[in-house]
Amino acid sequence: MSQSKTIFSPEGLLSEHLDNFRYRPQQQHMSARVESALEQRSQLIIEAGTGVGKTFAYLVPALLSRQKVVISTGTRHLQDQLYFKDLPAVLDIVKTPVSTALLKGRANYLCVHRLEHHVPRTRLNTGRSAKKIQTIREWSQVTRTGEIAEVNSIGEGDPVWPAVTSTVENCLGSECPSYQDCHVVKARRKALEADFVIVNHHLFFSDLTLKQEEFGELLPQADACILDEAHQLPELASDFLATTTSSRQLKNLGEDVIAAQLEEAPESGAIREVVDALQKATADFLLALAGGKERTQWYEAAASAETQRQFDELCRSLDRLSGELSVLSERGKVLARCQERCDKLVQQLQQFSEQEDAWVSWVESLEKGFRLHSTPLVIADLFQALIQKHRCSWIFTSATLTMNAQFDN
Repeated sequence: MSQSKTIFSPEGLLSEHLDNFRYRPQQQHMSARVESALEQRSQLIIEAGTGVGKTFAYLVPALLSRQKVVISTGTRHLQDQLYFKDLPAVLDIVKTPVSTALLKGRANYLCVHRLEHHVPRTRLNTGRSAKKIQTIREWSQVTRTGEIAEVNSIGEGDPVWPAVTSTVENCLGSECPSYQDCHVVKARRKALEADFVIVNHHLFFSDLTLKQEEFGELLPQADACILDEAHQLPELASDFLATTTSSRQLKNLGEDVIAAQLEEAPESGAIREVVDALQKATADFLLALAGGKERTQWYEAAASAETQRQFDELCRSLDRLSGELSVLSERGKVLARCQERCDKLVQQLQQFSEQEDAWVSWVESLEKGFRLHSTPLVIADLFQALIQKHRCSWIFTSATLTMNAQFDN
């Protein structure tokens, strides 16, 4: 009998330590299958309905394997529950000496550099925003993790947070003057050193598709990847394999260019006119989309001459900004990063407008913005290729994975 089967048996360790333990043969069977997949470094898809106890069924064999394991689940809430509740409970029973880490996306961590250098050049230093910034400054002096969830007085969706957190677009990486104090870097280092890492699906796919290069080392080091709530993966994979250009990205780029120009090239104020032109083109394109469907394919939206005209002007405005930034990019690291972001957006808009056969381009029109998506029509081959790059155990589990009792849907 396998080690997992013994632990989940009616007289096993779980029955000895858990007052509410109830022997479930499905849970025992699942744990044995997970143990086998980990030993053989194979792929496993397993549906475990509500009440089976799938979390313990994969945690126990994963911990006993002594392998480096990455576990991904659907949301940050489930991620916290797994890390702070379920994992400690199982560790207390199996007594396996492993190091653990909880890793979240960069938007969950304070960016020290942006707090000190970006915020002073924004409009966040007056009124209520100024009080919030001061609260964040005081908290920044005492926090050990930099997780913004620690600041209970400022809501997670507050508009002040994007100014003091980073994105993959505006992060300076190892060239940042605050790199050694970076909370994202510290969290990543802890994850790289840990035996057991808990992430969520958004971060997992960011790593898998290498869209966030700072997390790109995590998966290659893993011996096993366990994906809970796996029914969410097709939609998420489609999102991460797609490219998206949004009005928010264009707005943030403009704001960052102005802030960088003031710090790194103060005499080059003429670029502000180019930024203003881009912001106007963004607003005009949004206005041209108004009154249309909330979601529509691009060829339908572009049938409107006004929509196509404003899109072309948006592309020209972005091209002009790219040209201006190419002249200023040598003046500083932030301006150079802004040029990279701008050039990437230019490429994305070009891909969006070309509408390749294997991709669909579609528009998402929102009340205060828009998103332009280029999405692959079929993700199975792309997803399989990404998995094949990482030769480790792959375990997919959820309460609902089959259709008509079949996994081939």
